Amino acid sequence: MPTLSELKSELAALDQLLYATWLQEREAARKRIADLAVEFQLSAATVLRDVEAAHLKAQPPLAGLRPPMVELPLRRVAAPFHVAVKYRNPATGDYWKGRGPHPRWLREALGAGRQLEDFLVKETSAAEAPADPLREFEEAARRASLRTA
Repeated sequence: MPTLSELKSELAALDQLLYATWLQEREAARKRIADLAVEFQLSAATVLRDVEAAHLKAQPPLAGLRPPMVELPLRRVAAPFHVAVKYRNPATGDYWKGRGPHPRWLREALGAGRQLEDFLVKETSAAEAPADPLREFEEAARRASLRTA
């Protein structure tokens, strides 16, 4: 009887293969959709409107693909992308990502004569920046699909 760690390893390999296959088939579907749009002279706006309508009808979202169970730090589904902090108050640790209206702490500081640049967070170099876990997972899935092909 296989051990738990062996089963987890096999499951992770299967999940990577499943995800890699899904990526390949999704890309083939995108190309097919583009070919059909050209063949039937459909504009991009028409195709986009139809796709958005199909997404609205699909409740819950398409559940045909089980999310990968590989133990990697993947992004949460609720967070479509990460926006880095651009401004931080060194005294309190409050931050603002530079989107939307200024937060109260920043409005008060600017009203007191401080400059926006006083709160600017220095950019990290590529070596210091954390890696993108989703990109790492997609790369691992691509490598897994190349090994099995």
